Amino acid sequence: MISKMVTKWRIHALLLLLMMLVMVKVIIILGRIRQVRTNLLTRKGP
Repeated sequence: MISKMVTKWRIHALLLLLMMLVMVKVIIILGRIRQVRTNLLTRKGP
């Protein structure tokens, strides 16, 4: 029983880590898209 609980906790921890990595990647991609948009707007302005 104890070993089963440990394996369950390990799987949950791995899933949480994967979710965190995905969230970080999404935030980085969104930040890059924002930078590109602002650059395009500044280039069009003047």
